[in-house]
Parts: sequence; structure tokens; C-alpha cells
Amino acid sequence: MKNIGFLHLSDIHACIRNAGSLHALTELLKRDIEKISAESSTEISAICITGDLINSGDNLDAEMDIALNTVIHPIMQYLNISEERVFVVPGNHEVKRSLINKYLEVGLLKELSSESNIENYLKSGDIEAKARIIDFEEYAKLFGGAPVFEN
Repeated sequence: MKNIGFLHLSDIHACIRNAGSLHALTELLKRDIEKISAESSTEISAICITGDLINSGDNLDAEMDIALNTVIHPIMQYLNISEERVFVVPGNHEVKRSLINKYLEVGLLKELSSESNIENYLKSGDIEAKARIIDFEEYAKLFGGAPVFEN
């Protein structure tokens, strides 16, 4: 009987500058997965990507193309894992920093100090503060998991 495994990736920082390196690292990762899977009799059944998949939310489309084509899709194909078994959580690099309003940011930092305040905020209709991450969420919807913001 095989053990159930999860591949956890973080801080990939995909961008034009490191696209070639990411391709090479993905090939090395495949070899590591093969070795570890054989040694521990483990089958990876899900991929979790927790933050900083791309380098800058301001370059979202180009950098997501790099991340999808050089890392995510090749690993998914290698492991034969469907989109429903890939979970993506945004990090601070997925934020479109050009859309941050410094006055709004100060208020959010002050008010989002408890779990209930954060939960209420996420359910609110505040579009301005959410705009900085909404475009990334469209990519995240390609994979498993719930949306960050409720509509």
C-alpha cells in the first residue's frame, strides 16, 4: 500500500528573469519526487502552492504564464494530477502593489486585528482594497479550493 503524499511549493517567484532556471529546477524536482516516492512508497496526490508563485502582481499575466508553463503544468502532468488537486494560496508578491491606497492600507492594518474582523471584511462588498488581488484569484480559480473573496 502506498502512502499519500502532498507536494508543497512556495516562493517560486516566477518572472522573465528566472524562467530558464525554473525549467531546470522543475526537471530536478521531478527527479527528487521520483526518488522520494520510490524510497518511501509514497504517491503524491495533491499540490499545494502557498504564496509567492509569481514575483509581482503588477506583471501578473506574463509571470503566471511562466509559472503555469514551466512549473505547475509540467509537474501536474508528471504526477498525473488534475486541476482539482492543485491548491493555490496568494502571497504578498501576488498583490498588485500599484493598486494599494496607502490611506486605506493604514485603516486595514488597524481594523483587521481579529479573526472576526477579518471574516467580516472578507464578506463585505469592499472592492477597492480587494482590487489588488482579484486578478490573481482568476488564475487561482483554475485549480481546486475555495475563492479568497465571496461575491
